[in-house]
Amino acid sequence: MAKYIVKHTTILHNKKAYAEGTTIDLKEDDAKRLADFLEAIPEAAPNKQNGNKKAEQKSQDNTKTDKSEGDGVTGGADGEKTV
Repeated sequence: MAKYIVKHTTILHNKKAYAEGTTIDLKEDDAKRLADFLEAIPEAAPNKQNGNKKAEQKSQDNTKTDKSEGDGVTGGADGEKTV
């Protein structure tokens, strides 16, 4: 069964009323019959994906370079280079 949000009206399903904005679990056949009044809720991604985001962020942090590190040459007045 998949989860849906009721939209535009109240639905009576299996002798129970579901008001607009409520979540309902339905079989595919029932959902097709009520498609005009439902919005599918995408399945939640596994928590493993959150771990991958953290690993990706850490990887990006490690690849950033600090602009203060360089060859020891810095700009002086009027664009002169000083060592």
